[in-house]
Amino acid sequence: MDKALSPPPTDDTAPAPRDQKARAEALIGQLAERVAALEAELIAARMALREAKAQDTALRGDLAPLYRLARKARQLENVQKSYALALQRSEQIGFRAWRGRRRQRRRLIAVIAASPLFDRAWYLTEYPDVAARGIDPARHYFEEGAFEGRDPGPRFSTLYYLQNNLDVIASAINPLLHYELYGRAEHRRSTRTAAERAMDAKDRSREFPAPPDAAAPRGAPRILILSGEADTPGHTYRVLRFAAAARALGATVTPHVPDEVENLVDLVRLADLLILWRLEWNEPLVRLIEAARGRGVPILFDIDDLMFDPDLADPKIIDALRSGDLDVEAVRGHYERVQKVLCAADFAAAPTHFLAGQIQRWAIPAFVLPNGFDDDNWAIARQAARARALAPDDGLIRLGYASGSRTHQRDFAQIAGAVGRILAERPQCRLVLFRRFPWPTLDIEEFSALAGLEDQIEWRDMVPVAQLPGELARFDVNLAPLELDNPFCDAKSELKFFEAALAGVASVCTPTDTFRRAVRDGETGFLAASEESWYRALTRLIDDAALRRRMARAAYLDCLWTYGPERRVELVGSMLTQMLERGRGAARAFALDHGLSECRPRRLPEIPESETIFAHDAMAQALVTVVVPLYNYAHHVIETLDSIKAQTLEALDLVIVDDRSTDDGLKLAEAWLAANRTRFGRALLLRNQRNSGLGPTRNAGFAAAETRFVMPFDADNILLAPCIARCLAALEESGAAFAYPSLQTFGAEEKIFSDLPYDPIRLRPGNYIDATALIRLAAWAAVGGYGDFRTGWEDYDFWCRMAENGLFGVHVDAVLARYRVHASSMLRTVTDRAENRRALIARMRALHPWVLEGRDAPEK
Repeated sequence: MDKALSPPPTDDTAPAPRDQKARAEALIGQLAERVAALEAELIAARMALREAKAQDTALRGDLAPLYRLARKARQLENVQKSYALALQRSEQIGFRAWRGRRRQRRRLIAVIAASPLFDRAWYLTEYPDVAARGIDPARHYFEEGAFEGRDPGPRFSTLYYLQNNLDVIASAINPLLHYELYGRAEHRRSTRTAAERAMDAKDRSREFPAPPDAAAPRGAPRILILSGEADTPGHTYRVLRFAAAARALGATVTPHVPDEVENLVDLVRLADLLILWRLEWNEPLVRLIEAARGRGVPILFDIDDLMFDPDLADPKIIDALRSGDLDVEAVRGHYERVQKVLCAADFAAAPTHFLAGQIQRWAIPAFVLPNGFDDDNWAIARQAARARALAPDDGLIRLGYASGSRTHQRDFAQIAGAVGRILAERPQCRLVLFRRFPWPTLDIEEFSALAGLEDQIEWRDMVPVAQLPGELARFDVNLAPLELDNPFCDAKSELKFFEAALAGVASVCTPTDTFRRAVRDGETGFLAASEESWYRALTRLIDDAALRRRMARAAYLDCLWTYGPERRVELVGSMLTQMLERGRGAARAFALDHGLSECRPRRLPEIPESETIFAHDAMAQALVTVVVPLYNYAHHVIETLDSIKAQTLEALDLVIVDDRSTDDGLKLAEAWLAANRTRFGRALLLRNQRNSGLGPTRNAGFAAAETRFVMPFDADNILLAPCIARCLAALEESGAAFAYPSLQTFGAEEKIFSDLPYDPIRLRPGNYIDATALIRLAAWAAVGGYGDFRTGWEDYDFWCRMAENGLFGVHVDAVLARYRVHASSMLRTVTDRAENRRALIARMRALHPWVLEGRDAPEK
């Protein structure tokens, strides 16, 4: 308790100075006693607080296992309910697929017992009640254990497998049995990965109640997709390719068809997201939506046509209503039912900005997820383009119109006059059209401009979507007309543009909202709005083969990232974060998405014109191309090429680009390729028409590559044999944009460099990544390739643009290449000159203001 202080004296009783001093000393003593007492109380309070915190920590430690058990019990309860319902349904329809007759049951139990993931001794030790009952452990797991959430061994998690493979629950199959019969071949995971276990250990705090606004990390999302038209090409673009992107992010995705809605009503309780594609309102769907709502599962509605506004169901707007002889009222009713599904969703997704804008008229937030291609589609298209390049020229110029159905009469009417004029004036020209035998997809009798030109029309039979690139590659010019000022056409995606670009074909397109966003007029294609502009564009392309090649290449490079699987993964990741998280994570994902919303290269890569000195193409499909820029390295280039030849990765392509060397390097490289061409599926030697510098020369090699991954490698260095294989494995495992190894210098000095893990912040004080790296071709295109830095640092600029575009790298922690240090290197002869270095710092600071701060002063 504090002691009371004596009151100060009043003016009329003021003591003498000596008394004042005594009183002051007494007051100081009282204050000192009070301070000492307060300090003692503070110490006691701190000790009590420490004790309370220790008790709280101990209590939390005691409760943590209980929280974990409770959480696991809730998970098991949810799985058991759905599992039991699936078993019940199977009995109700007259069979029990996996617990049937005794003989079949014995066979299935034997499959479990023989599984390398089933550990008999472990099972009996882990579950002593099974040992006490004397029951065979494999039989117990088959009949009871899986349903009870028990694991068959330490390397298989029953709950994990069921929670992440909802189709297994729906089919009522024993999880380990499913894995051995199907899951192993489908590369499904049997237990949590090391990264997931580490994240789970790190996030134990999630087991305790958290504030409502806390943005706690979430696990891998479980996504159910209900596809309304699984037998159409749209299912591939909107469902399967979304699913592949989500799986690349670690999500579990199970597509379903409308016949499975009743199963989904039970399964949706275990999902994190429900996606509905091209569905109309009906009673089974209502039950599914209500079940999702009851469990708090967000709903995303995906649509790829303007088919949710009944007012647009008009033959004047939608030509298919006229040419397809459809019942307008029936279509209007269908659109009304689709609109009801849209309005029941929390979010929407569409392939075009125009369509997303139409969706938002109903106050539904819409993501733009463009249609695009996947790795298989890309490989088929590029093989078709290569085959066309090797085929003899028949002297004909083909204008192709790849319409898939007889619903585009008014679209083609926009260009019929121009095409008719072209065919009449140029007998070498052909119009390529398609038919679903025997019915044509275009009724040419409606177009008087084509009358009398039937002999110049080639009819091709329709092919499956997977074979379409082979047909597109036959074109010299791709035609993509749409009716102008028509909202239904404005909503259409840019499929015809990017699929032709993949096959190496230039396009002329109508300037709808979507094509205006997709096509760089005069650079990656032509936009034409009238008969006269169509005629001029077609004439230019027909008369100039070099222009066709340049425009097709530019379109291809522009589409690589914009419509490719790498960008789709990033877009889907942002969508999932914004839909499934709250707070900081969602806000930052939105900000990044907004900043990169156009996500197109600031510029197309600068590609110098070149001539082909040597070419070999066995039409083999490799994953990696090595690009060697060559300039006056005749003394070293053969040693470099020999190290590339010795790579352990068997399927490999090689492109050498000579930048107008003045020594014998070009001749040596040509002779070496002639002697070693069979080592490579494809080998090219190009020569720039003028000296272009290291950055553009590398770009020429990248542009000539026909593989998903490219490694630029300087002509004076040496690759160690496992380098490319190790970098490729790192890329495929991580999903990174590039992988770089450590290098060891040799020659004038020896040290190890480029040996730090990837962190973009490390680029601020200077470059720490060598140019030797395995790079995704799409990522190279996304950042506009290498810049033209004649005095060096083009690789530093390249890595900075990767970081600015949110593309990350991965370090391969091993010395896998040797870097030659010699007096004639570009670093020694050009880059390290004081005046060049000052200019480079100034240029980098102008391009990337976040790097090299303070580097205009002397380094310490």
